[in-house]
Amino acid sequence: MDLSDGSQRHYGLLAGKTVSADAPAALWAAQEVQLLGDDPGRHQAKVDLARRYQVAGPAMAFLVLESPDQYLRADIAPPAGFSPEWVERYLKEKREDAVEKADARKERFAFVIKAWQERKSWWSQQRFARRPKARPAGEILPAAFLPPPPPPASVSSPMAVEESAGEVIVTGMRKEELPRPESGRSAAGKAIKLDLDDMIAKRPYIVALNAAAAPVRLKVMAEQERAYGSVPSFYLDTAEWFRLKGDAGVAEQLLLSALELPLSDDETRQIVAFRLERDGRYDRAIELAERLAAANAEFRPQPIRDLALALAARGRANGTSGRADLERAFQLLTDAALNPASSDFDGFEVIALMEANALIADINAAGGRWTLDDRLVALLDTDVRIVIAWTADDADIDLWIDEPGGERVYYRDTLSSAGGLISNDMTDGYGPEEYAIRRAPRGTYRVRVNGYDADRLNPNGPGHVLVRLIRNFARPSQTETLVDVDLSFQQGRDRDEEEETKPIATLTVGR
Repeated sequence: MDLSDGSQRHYGLLAGKTVSADAPAALWAAQEVQLLGDDPGRHQAKVDLARRYQVAGPAMAFLVLESPDQYLRADIAPPAGFSPEWVERYLKEKREDAVEKADARKERFAFVIKAWQERKSWWSQQRFARRPKARPAGEILPAAFLPPPPPPASVSSPMAVEESAGEVIVTGMRKEELPRPESGRSAAGKAIKLDLDDMIAKRPYIVALNAAAAPVRLKVMAEQERAYGSVPSFYLDTAEWFRLKGDAGVAEQLLLSALELPLSDDETRQIVAFRLERDGRYDRAIELAERLAAANAEFRPQPIRDLALALAARGRANGTSGRADLERAFQLLTDAALNPASSDFDGFEVIALMEANALIADINAAGGRWTLDDRLVALLDTDVRIVIAWTADDADIDLWIDEPGGERVYYRDTLSSAGGLISNDMTDGYGPEEYAIRRAPRGTYRVRVNGYDADRLNPNGPGHVLVRLIRNFARPSQTETLVDVDLSFQQGRDRDEEEETKPIATLTVGR
């Protein structure tokens, strides 16, 4: 070694002494950890490799634990250096925690059994008495509803209804024909028309695109991007504009561009994942859904359901080779339904069980396996099923359905005389809320949503509502249409004013 004074000093290893180090392996592991960080589905493999070689990556965070109860809450085994007193305290608290968790699971299971029995009872009923929610004293009731006409004999049986024709029309001022999805049972099967939200149409960049001739659209798009392209809402809106114009390639590039901005967040990813599933781009949809589920599953069950539905769509599209996706989707839905943490969203469990049971036939056909308590196994097929979810935690969205006979089913009147049922009113954000009717009388079903109680600046634009319109749910002829709409929220909106609602779709049931 050359020293500053010009002299040299020599060092040598002592005879028989070797240095044991794993530095080359650690360098390799650091690179592998970084690569694994790009795949949310391999999160545990990334963590295991990082622990083995004591390395970290840019996507990893560190947790400082200072007491036995913190190790317990983090579900991390204490290190070998724990004192005997701390080990004893940790083991005692772990036993107590196990008892509490077992009691919570037992209580949750009993609750889910009861809720599922009520749903099965609804499904098996032939006649229904309306079940309105309690109204405040002195409230003026809405106009009387006419009872729906009795179903004709030709559609009196579930099989006849299953073969009945169905059409989904999405209402609005501006309508354009949607391209058919590339594959899978998400294809609508009948004419579907979708409107660009009139509020979106007034945005300056959409106005500019509407005024541009086809040959100069991309040039105009680039100009608008320089002015407005700093927020995800710009790319979400323009992606839809190009998709409705039939330019799927540009639309997908714009949609994915929304993910690259510094202001993109979990809400951005949820909207993009939903649209990718709608368009049959299942791999990318699942990649995003995996990330959302990994980050949020501890706090709420909705991201787990979103992931399960994307997996189910890919599994069904792949037929017998989709067995693993179908099995995993089923397990995710049933686990989320039975998880005590889901109790903050009562009503979620029944919706998830409806969807899990609908997968059983597909799993069996693919030669797969599933496990569920017999009391929770029942295929509850329906003529019409509509489910909404939303991306805001500080908004309350209500699903409104006007049935052909004139009855309105919504959070105040949850059951129609025809059997149309609205699930629990979700007031704590995200949803889902569901409308289902087993034997749908012929005619037109108007679908609307109402939203209120959000007051925030949102880079994704107004809160988004994600809508699944399903005909012949849980039958071989099932068709599903995915629509997402943005909704202007205003603090203190009236939940009962029809003028405040937003039309989403018109679903027509025929012979």
